[in-house]
Amino acid sequence: PMKVNQPIAGAPLTLGIPFPKGLLHSPDHVRVLNAKGKEIPSQITEVTTWMPADESIKWIWVFFFCEDSDRYSVEYGPNVVRAPIPSERIAVNNNQRARGYITISTGPLRIRINKGGNGFLDKVELDLAGNGFDENDVIAEGPESRGSFLDILDDFGLDKSKAVIKRNWIEKGSGPLHMIIRAEGEYQYSRDDNNPSPFVLRVHAYAGKSYIRVLHTL
Repeated sequence: PMKVNQPIAGAPLTLGIPFPKGLLHSPDHVRVLNAKGKEIPSQITEVTTWMPADESIKWIWVFFFCEDSDRYSVEYGPNVVRAPIPSERIAVNNNQRARGYITISTGPLRIRINKGGNGFLDKVELDLAGNGFDENDVIAEGPESRGSFLDILDDFGLDKSKAVIKRNWIEKGSGPLHMIIRAEGEYQYSRDDNNPSPFVLRVHAYAGKSYIRVLHTL
């Protein structure tokens, strides 16, 4: 059984659950039920196992979208089979070439991150009409050679930066409902007295949602 404090319908939830050795052997045999005992769409990620002592699962991440209720339960066992996700799923195009990119579509929202570009979140599109993406759905684009940025302001004035993505990939915990893209790069400045500054960016996208969550670390 689980209780969610201050539940908000549609809010994304992630929790970790440990298992004793030998109890669970596949994340496919885990599902989430609502207060009425009905299965709701969920995403289960195997985090660690009991290897080398045992191949059974030690820890999982459970992701689902909250309903109006604050009561849920996680059901598991060899006879438990999680149903296919009937709702919207995240679509990803991960081009790992030198000048590649990642595009993520949640359904109504699509974002693009250039791997070899000068920024991140190069394009953001919102399909409010639900008829597919076209040029009228572009709501934001990163300026050429700039993208998103972190500038330095000191006694010598403003030193504009460009954010260069050096590597990006899909992180553990990603799936059809919740996708996590990690990008690593550095801010580069025009003045020699301002050294390049490395950063890590994580973009969290959610199926069917018109928003994303961005975590940025210097």
